[in-house]
Amino acid sequence: MSLRLPVVQQEPEVPSRSPCCRSGLIRHQRSTRGLTDIRIGEVTVQRYMCKRCRKTFTAHPAGVNRSSVSERVKATAVLLYCLGLSYDSAIIALAALAAPISKGSAYNYVRAAGEAARLLHKKALAGKVRMVGQDTTVFKVKGKKAVASFITDALSGATLAIDLVDDEDAQSLRSCLERVGGADLKLLISDDAGAYRLVAEQMGLEHQLCITHAKKALIRRSKSILGQTPKDSAWRKAIVKDTRWLRKAMAKGKKLTVRLCKRARERLPDYLSAAPPRKGQEATPEYRMRLVLGELVEHGPDLFTYRNFKDSEGRLLLDGTNNACERAIGWCGKIRYRQMRGAKSRRSLKDFLYLNAFLWRHKLTGQGPFQLAALVA
Repeated sequence: MSLRLPVVQQEPEVPSRSPCCRSGLIRHQRSTRGLTDIRIGEVTVQRYMCKRCRKTFTAHPAGVNRSSVSERVKATAVLLYCLGLSYDSAIIALAALAAPISKGSAYNYVRAAGEAARLLHKKALAGKVRMVGQDTTVFKVKGKKAVASFITDALSGATLAIDLVDDEDAQSLRSCLERVGGADLKLLISDDAGAYRLVAEQMGLEHQLCITHAKKALIRRSKSILGQTPKDSAWRKAIVKDTRWLRKAMAKGKKLTVRLCKRARERLPDYLSAAPPRKGQEATPEYRMRLVLGELVEHGPDLFTYRNFKDSEGRLLLDGTNNACERAIGWCGKIRYRQMRGAKSRRSLKDFLYLNAFLWRHKLTGQGPFQLAALVA
C-alpha cells in the first residue's frame, strides 16, 4: 500500500467568495509566520473581509492551519509511530529532518489521528454483516496485560471492531459482538475456546470452529497423549492406533471430511471405561483420549458449518478458517507492536490499533494511494 504525505505550500489560494454570505472579498491583512516543516520554514497568511457583512477570515496555504506545525510533520509523526517507532524515536527522526517537535506533541497527533481513523473506519464499514470472525490477543500497557478482542468481516477481511476487555469470558466477548452485529448476523468463526461456543449459543448464531486452530490443537494433544502413555500400558496399542489416525486426518493440506466425526463416534466406546482423575491427580492418557474423542463427537460438526454458506451459484463463500481475523491481528498490531515496549495507556493502544486497521482496510479495498491528510487535517 502506498501512502502520500500532505502537500505544504507557502502561498494561500485566493478564494472567489466569502464563506459566510458568498459575497465579494476585500484584502484585509497579509503577514508571514514561521512554520515547523521538513522543507518550508515560513508561509504567508492572508486575511480577507466580507464586503456584505464585514466579517473577516484567514486563508492558510495548503497543509497549514492555525498550528505552527505543518500537516506534513504531523502525518510523518503518525506514520513513524504506526511503523513501530516509539514517540522518542519518532521525534528524533523528525529532528534529523529539521522539523523538531516535542514528545507530547507527537502523542497528541497520534491520539487525534486515531480518533479520526476510528470515525472514518466506522463510517466506511457501515452496512450489513452476516459472517464474522472473532479472536483475542494480548498487549501490554505500562507492563500490565491488556486483552484485545478483534472482530473481522469473514468475507472482506476488514476489521469491524477492536475492544479492550477485562477478561476473555463469554459475557465480555458477547458484548463486543453485539456492538457490531445486528439481526443480519448469522455466523461466528472462532478458535476452540469454550467461551465462543457459549456466545454463539446465547446469540442464536451458527458456529464455525476454525479448521486451522482445530488441526494444530488436535495434533498437539495427540502427540502429548502418546508421549505420556507407558510402553507396558494395556491401552498403548489402541492409543498408538488412534493418535496415528488422528494426526493423519489432521495432516497439513489435507481436507477434513465428516468421516472424522463418524470415526470418533466409533472409537469412543472403547475409552468409556477410562476413569477420570481423582483430586490432585493427573488425567491418564486413556482418559485424555476419551475427552478428545468426546469433543470430536459433540463439537466436530462445527468444523463443517461453513459449508452451509454459499453464493447464488452454489460456490462456498468461506474456507472454514479464521485466517481473516488472524491476518487482521497481525497487520493491525502484532507486526509493529513487536518493535515497541508497550503502550502508555489503553486509549493510546486502541488508537494505534485503529490507525492500522483503517490503513489495512484501505489496502484490502484496492484503492489508490492513501492521503494521510485525512487523518491530521
